[in-house]
Amino acid sequence: MELGLIGLPNSGKTTVFNAITRADVEVTAYANPKAEPNFAIVEIDDPRVDRLAEIYEPKKTVYSTVTFIDFVGVARDEAGSGEIFSAATVGLVKNADALAYVVRNFSDPVDGEPDPVGDVGKLDDELLLADLIVTERRIERIEKAESKGIATHEIKLEGKALRRVHEQLEAGRPIRDLELTADEKVAIKGFQFLTQRPVLVIVNSDESRFGQNREAIDAIGAKHRALEFAGSFEMELVQ
Repeated sequence: MELGLIGLPNSGKTTVFNAITRADVEVTAYANPKAEPNFAIVEIDDPRVDRLAEIYEPKKTVYSTVTFIDFVGVARDEAGSGEIFSAATVGLVKNADALAYVVRNFSDPVDGEPDPVGDVGKLDDELLLADLIVTERRIERIEKAESKGIATHEIKLEGKALRRVHEQLEAGRPIRDLELTADEKVAIKGFQFLTQRPVLVIVNSDESRFGQNREAIDAIGAKHRALEFAGSFEMELVQ
């Protein structure tokens, strides 16, 4: 399984990444838009696997693993192309099985006081807009093919599915909440839309705020699964 950590700049993604994976990646105070993603593979300890190994005595015991990918902070490019990830990393993001939003819940000298609920909304909007742009571009091409009478049956099915997806996105709703038929799922599979991915929100709190954010976590939980994590404290503990 691959889990992509994404968040706004300076949200503490790399700190959370280090704490979870026991990595020792440098944590910088300011986002570097050209930074490469960080990778770490974590083996999942499972006592059930241990017990089965005791019973059957296999030559090799293989545990499940999770690959964590720490992406650069989400920020729209200055050209306004709609791309929130570089061309080099967008494929990695789309191949992730799930996404984890890391949202800041600590004071920052540049960004000020935290707003985890607002930051979740910003990330939702960025991913939704990125999917909407991809959808509109493809629908435009399909409509040109249809007007010229060269659209195949498969292209027409794809266009029908994408129009439903476009309607969902324009209404501000992620694709994961749209009930698609089996044929529609096949038709849009190749796009690997970002808002189709399951999302977990990690509220990254400092020690002074940890355990005091029930209202914010409940508000986030109305849309996504959410948990609170003291990233900086946990990273120091691991180290």
